[in-house]
Amino acid sequence: MRAHPLIIAIAGLVLFGAGYFVGSHNPALELQANAKEVPRREQALSPSSAPSYRPPADFASQLTTSDYSGREKILEAIDSENLFAHLEQLLAESSPDGLDYDLKSSIETMLKRSMEEDPNGTIAWILGIEHTGNRDYLFKEVIDEKENAEWVAQNFDQLLNSAMSTENPHELLKSVIGTKTDTSPEEAIRLSKEMLRKDDGQFDFPSGLGEASAKAGWTTLFEYYKDSWLPDHGSSGWTWGGEFPRDFDFASFAAAWKKHEDSLQLPKSGRFYEPPEMLWQAWSERDPQAALEFMTSGGSRTFDLDTFLSGYSKSASPSEFLETSAGILANDPQARATVGRKVGDYLEDRPDALPEFTTSIAQNQADPALVSGVVARSLESERMLARIGIPILESVPRSEQLGLVRSAFTSQTSDGFESYYIGASTLERIIPALAQFGHREAEIRATLEND
Repeated sequence: MRAHPLIIAIAGLVLFGAGYFVGSHNPALELQANAKEVPRREQALSPSSAPSYRPPADFASQLTTSDYSGREKILEAIDSENLFAHLEQLLAESSPDGLDYDLKSSIETMLKRSMEEDPNGTIAWILGIEHTGNRDYLFKEVIDEKENAEWVAQNFDQLLNSAMSTENPHELLKSVIGTKTDTSPEEAIRLSKEMLRKDDGQFDFPSGLGEASAKAGWTTLFEYYKDSWLPDHGSSGWTWGGEFPRDFDFASFAAAWKKHEDSLQLPKSGRFYEPPEMLWQAWSERDPQAALEFMTSGGSRTFDLDTFLSGYSKSASPSEFLETSAGILANDPQARATVGRKVGDYLEDRPDALPEFTTSIAQNQADPALVSGVVARSLESERMLARIGIPILESVPRSEQLGLVRSAFTSQTSDGFESYYIGASTLERIIPALAQFGHREAEIRATLEND
C-alpha cells in the first residue's frame, strides 16, 4: 500500500478528519492514553510493522482436523507477538467467504485475545493490511464483537479518522458508524449521509439503522428516509422490513414527508431509492382509514394502492378486506388489475376467506369488476387456478363461466373503448379447467380467442 500523508493538527485548530497516518509499514502516532485531553477527531490509530514470524505450513489443517479442545490448545500455544502472522496465513489460504466454521471461530478467538492484550496495535495492524477484503472482514469482526463495545465507543472518533485515512474506506467507515445504530441513531444517520454515499449517489446505511430510527421516533425515521431522491434512477428501490413501536406517530411522519416531497418539485423520471414503503404498509395495517385518506388525497408518490392493500390485508377480516376492495374499485375502475391481484393473493393466503367470496358471487352480491379482476389473477398459474379459479368458476352458472373469463381479460381504454386480449399460454391453461364443466374446446376457443 502506498504511504498516506500525515496531517498534524495545529494547536487550537480542530480539523474534522485530520487524523491521517502513514501507510501500512510505517510507524505513526499512537492513541493517547487520555483521549479527553486531545480534541476529538484529531487522533488516529496507527499501524505497526508486520510480523516476520512464519507459522507452520499446516496451521489451517491442524485447526480443521482437531476437535474443539484441540483447537483451543493450538491457539493458546501461539505467542502473542505471532498472532498476526497466524491470522495472515489463514486469510492467505482462503478468502473470508471461503472460511469454514472452525477457521472463522479460530480467527475470532485470536482477534479477541489480541484485542484484550493490545487493542491499539490490533486495529493498527488490521488497517495496514493491503488486501481490502481481508482488512474489512477482520475490522468488522473486531468492531462487532460485544466485548469490544466499550473500547470502541471510547475511541469512536479515532477509529473513524483512522478508517478515513485508508484507501477504499467505505466498509470500514460503515462498521464504525454502525456502532452508533442503537445508542445514537441520529448521529449514525448524519455520518452515513456524510461518508457512506455509493458511486451512484445512494446512501449506504449500516444494518439495522432503519429499525433503530423507528424506535427512536418519527422525527429520526424521517431524517433516515429524507433526501434519497435520485434523478433518472430506475431501480425498484429497497426498504428495511422492521417493526414499528406501538406508539409510532405515522400521521406526523406522513405530514412531514408530504411537505418534504412537495418541496423537491420532483420530475417524472427518477425515484426515492429507499422509499418509506414499509412505513405506509404498517400504517395501513394499524389505521387503514387514515392511511387510505392520505393515499387517496395525493399524499406521496411512494404510497400507492398496492402498498395500502398489502398492509391492510394483514389486519382486515375477510368481509372488511373484500368490502373495502370493492369500494376502491367503485371509485376507480382503472384499479381493477391491482385490486384483483391483491385480493387474489389474499384469498390464496387466507383459505378461510374464499368461501365467503364465492358465496357472495353465487348470491349475486359480489362486485363484478372485483370478481373479474380476481379471476384474471387466478389464471396466472396452475396453482392459483386450482386454489382460486376453479372454486370461483364453480360458484357461477355454467352458462356464465365463459363470459366471466372473457371479462377478466377485457379492459376499458381511456377513451371509453373496450379492449380484449388473452395470452396464448393462459388460454391453453384455462381450456382443460373449463372442460371440467362440460364446455367443448371449440366453444371455448370461439369465445375466448383474441378477436
